[in-house]
Amino acid sequence: MMVDVDGTLIMNILQRMQADMADLKQDMREVKLRMTILEGHHASVMASLHLLQEQNDRSREDMRQVKRRPELVDAD
Repeated sequence: MMVDVDGTLIMNILQRMQADMADLKQDMREVKLRMTILEGHHASVMASLHLLQEQNDRSREDMRQVKRRPELVDAD
């Protein structure tokens, strides 16, 4: 037994699939753009944290030196 296939139905389904794929492609472009922005922000935050850590380390070392050499502190 052979089933008649309506070409119009198949074309409608294919057109909807193409429209859905176009929507998915646009959504993916937006996701990629947002990810790029987030990656940039993340890199900026990490660089700032690195600089803050270096400053903190220098301050700690300065404090250690002061504690080791009390004569460096003004006794006023």
